[in-house]
Amino acid sequence: MTNRNLLLFETIFVLLILASILIIHQLRLPIFFRDYSIIFEGAHRMSLGQIPMKDFGIPVGPIGFIVPTLFFEYFGPTWDALLLSQLPQSTGLIISKWLILRRLQLTMSLRCISVFLYALFYVLALSHPWYNITALLLLQLAFYFSMIQRNYSVMLAGIFAGLTVLTKQDFGAVAIILSSLMLLKFGFFDSKAVICGPKDLGLKPSKGLVARFLLFYSLLVLTICLFIAYSGYENFFYWFNYGQDYQVHRFPKVTKLIIFGFALLAVSIWKNNFSIFVSALFFLSSGLTSATSGIGFTHNYWIGFFAIVTSELWKMDSKVRMLMVIIFVLPMLYKMQAASKNVFFISEGIYLNEFEHYDFNYRKIITEFEQPESLYAFNTIGLPRETIKTIEELKLYAQEKFTEDDKIKVFNMSELTPIYSELGVKPPIGLPLWFHSKVIMFDKEVDKISMLFRSNFFDLILIQSTHENPALVYEDLFNILDNNPTYFLFKSIIASPINAAGKCENRCEGEIRIYKKR
Repeated sequence: MTNRNLLLFETIFVLLILASILIIHQLRLPIFFRDYSIIFEGAHRMSLGQIPMKDFGIPVGPIGFIVPTLFFEYFGPTWDALLLSQLPQSTGLIISKWLILRRLQLTMSLRCISVFLYALFYVLALSHPWYNITALLLLQLAFYFSMIQRNYSVMLAGIFAGLTVLTKQDFGAVAIILSSLMLLKFGFFDSKAVICGPKDLGLKPSKGLVARFLLFYSLLVLTICLFIAYSGYENFFYWFNYGQDYQVHRFPKVTKLIIFGFALLAVSIWKNNFSIFVSALFFLSSGLTSATSGIGFTHNYWIGFFAIVTSELWKMDSKVRMLMVIIFVLPMLYKMQAASKNVFFISEGIYLNEFEHYDFNYRKIITEFEQPESLYAFNTIGLPRETIKTIEELKLYAQEKFTEDDKIKVFNMSELTPIYSELGVKPPIGLPLWFHSKVIMFDKEVDKISMLFRSNFFDLILIQSTHENPALVYEDLFNILDNNPTYFLFKSIIASPINAAGKCENRCEGEIRIYKKR
């Protein structure tokens, strides 16, 4: 086959994978999950014109909300639109991964196998938009453009690295490091197939190396500075988590995947193999981000390099080949067990037409879920019947007691963030996007919320200690409402989504309390 025919075949193969991912995505029946509800509210607020860090607080950047915001603008703020907004990101992940692999000296079959494994064991699991997913997409784009070594591509790499920082700090740091390594590698060494082989014995850098570094970091800094100017200097440095004393931090820790990545890095240098070198960088990236971020399966992107590492190690001398297989390939296969189970549970759920737990295994769901056809914002997402009934009651209450000119004032501190869209009201400004003490809700915010409760500002309050247990802050807020004669406890939802999914035992923090003004 000619090179043109090979490229055509490879392109068709990637398109078939994309089509399969899109079809499977539409066949799944996911249930409501509190973490994804954060993305919903952030995108909803932005679609209403609210400015992140100015009108609502977040400890990360807002880039992860942009794609869902666009879908909300076009389709309306519904959960169905949120689900659909993941599809272009899944497409971008697969295409950017494929483009990176095309920069390596690999056979077409090895590239196709790698893209297939990446799609099957990583992208398939991504049902909703999430910070880590958007950040990985931007990281891959920054890495890809840093490999091209043209002025325009280096500038694009800097912009994408800056956007990665404004999506998630840990992924941003990795994007900067990996892109910088590519600039250094291609600035000092000749062939893209090796990491050694200096241009001359003096290891003299190329003439454009310094200029490319300046371009990269200039665009990186400019991208971040533009957002700081947009959101406001004081707002940004109050909310954005860069190590302030009043914020809780997740520090990197040494994991097995990080140790594995460094060992693989050593092998790549020993064998002078650029494909293993790039693979090792993404193994290290997966290890670092999994140690500093939640939702573990969103860090399984190292699987996209499994076939490459296995193939390159198998080419080694027979004396060390088996040793390399034992040291590297067998641990990778063992590590892939969790991702394999995810694929099985997703397939099983589709076949049995069962609701899909956010950990994929429908057996973890302990209460009957339904798709609420009567609700607007919660459409297509699985919810417990008790939760659906309560939302219906709140809609009726808002319609009977309030008018368009005198809209109900709602404050939601629960996982049910689409309630604002459901009731047709705007979320209040000047408060955190979600309510996790020391992560995004600090003493200043607790005092402000307490003041609003005591001043009887809201007509309807939903409150739930969703992210922490025990939560003394929430106990204080409950006491304020319980002792305020203006409010009464309308209902407690025991079968909240987080409880009904088996996340909490003995009710723990999952119960949603709803207070109405008398």
